[in-house]
Amino acid sequence: MPRRVGLNAYTITFKPVRSRSGPAEFARGGAFDAYAHVHSFLDARRDQLVRLGQTNLTGQDNLAEARALRITRVNPRSNEGVLEGIVEAGEAGTKNDIVDLRTGTTSYAKSVHDADLPPFYFRFAFPDNQKRGLLVLQRLGLHGAKGPLVVELKKFFREQDVTCEVDPVLSRHALERYLAGGSVKEVRLRAWKQTTDNRQLMRRARFGGDSLSEGTEMEVTIAPRSPSEALTDRVRRIMSNESQLRTLVSIPGLPDPEEALVEVTHPTHGRKRFSILSPDQAGIAEDVTDRVNIIGGHPEFRSISQEAKRLSEELAEVLY
Repeated sequence: MPRRVGLNAYTITFKPVRSRSGPAEFARGGAFDAYAHVHSFLDARRDQLVRLGQTNLTGQDNLAEARALRITRVNPRSNEGVLEGIVEAGEAGTKNDIVDLRTGTTSYAKSVHDADLPPFYFRFAFPDNQKRGLLVLQRLGLHGAKGPLVVELKKFFREQDVTCEVDPVLSRHALERYLAGGSVKEVRLRAWKQTTDNRQLMRRARFGGDSLSEGTEMEVTIAPRSPSEALTDRVRRIMSNESQLRTLVSIPGLPDPEEALVEVTHPTHGRKRFSILSPDQAGIAEDVTDRVNIIGGHPEFRSISQEAKRLSEELAEVLY
């Protein structure tokens, strides 16, 4: 069974260090041509091995930081403001054998200097007259290229006195598909602001003989004994901004919760815990395994490109 293929999306913004205004607005051929800058970044690294972290793999150096990347394909579409391609990324630092599972024999003895650089798809999109671009990155199982690619991208812009910020973003459709395939195991509600109604209850509450002082953080955990479709649906509505967090539960003595952590189990993605109010930070990848062609264990370029375009268009409806 092939490893799962996922797509993660991020917004990308740029701000000149000396600018007193917010992020720069994109304009091809204008004051800040994000498309041209990123195109130059990719071209300069095409077919070049770029080392990050420790590059001198000798002696007592920290080999765990010896990461590398290489851009092997760039497809520019200037009329759309899109740059897509393939980046190979990985790290050295571990010594182990590569074994042929058919025969049980060692095919190769990997040294601490060797790095496996699997290929990953990427897609940058910079619409004119916007301040936020979109970056879509492919994952394969637990592995991806975000770390080394973003580190190198920020370094490139820092040398031009430009701050580059890359933040996760999650489409509503991706969130609904994720929750539809999983189930909410528990919700943790947190509150730390006191209200008139609950001050008396707080004064009577004791912990180790001491009363709970004002400002004490309170937490209530809701954990159904069996999967609850109703709870999962309420969580989905809150995360989709269809209802307010305070409508999820009403508990005497607990002020309106200001934070809520939800734990979801999913047959493919395993168990994740994240904030209901900040689902973008959950690191949920859109699973596209069944919608792409797998060749040699990796998604074929055209099919993964189509899925990335679809995801970008879903997000563009919300962002622009």
